[in-house]
Amino acid sequence: MSHSTQNANPLFTSKIHYPVDFDSHCESNVSYGLDPSLVMDIYYPKSMKSRVPVVIFVTGYPDFGFEQMTGMKLKDVQQYISWAQLFASSGIVAITYSNVNPEKDIFTLLEFLDDNAAALGIDPNKVSIWSCSGNVPNALSVLTEKTQVKCAAFLYGYTIDEGGAQAVDDASKSFGFVNPVNVGLLANLPPILVVRAGKDEMPGLNDSIDSFASQCLKHNKPLSLLNLPNSNHAFDVVDNQVCTKQAIHTILGFFKEHLIC
Repeated sequence: MSHSTQNANPLFTSKIHYPVDFDSHCESNVSYGLDPSLVMDIYYPKSMKSRVPVVIFVTGYPDFGFEQMTGMKLKDVQQYISWAQLFASSGIVAITYSNVNPEKDIFTLLEFLDDNAAALGIDPNKVSIWSCSGNVPNALSVLTEKTQVKCAAFLYGYTIDEGGAQAVDDASKSFGFVNPVNVGLLANLPPILVVRAGKDEMPGLNDSIDSFASQCLKHNKPLSLLNLPNSNHAFDVVDNQVCTKQAIHTILGFFKEHLIC
């Protein structure tokens, strides 16, 4: 498949179905590690009178593999760009990034942000996570290590295999995303918003969400579940309907509640 054909896929070229009024700036390809390929794009709010909260778009795909599939880096996908612009226009710094080793590089990024928070203008005590689809298992691994994460939202994402299930592991092998062993995940969870697309066609994905949600509730964890019965996988870019805009509004409100209010 040619890159031009791959790039025509609306999953990678479409913006989210939500009005975005971004009138600030993005600092592109800022190095965050010794490897020159480790760079991030930082979307800033227009007005920054003090250090501001930050949301990190955690990926679970190595860029080399993702580029082979799509012809672009994940941080250059329009979905990510428009989401990042939406957060920035709402007063939250948004960071997308490239990576070589997803499991390792996200922690390199977090360490860089912590060490350089003042220079970057971010509040190291108000770090949050946004992740979707096959990226979520790696995002969950962050929560097992970084207990200072304020909140996280997971959209139509594979989570964990429970009770002998293998859907997440099988999908990881099929689609090429990492699937870390998230031992002790439920011990110190921050507030989490899980968004479930009822018509998601990805094999075993919703089963993994249902199992994860059940475990969170069983252990009385701060979980919010948003179920969209008539929505598809990647609804934010493929479903142009009222419930999509309402869901995006709810997701944005979740972050504002935990980072700004």
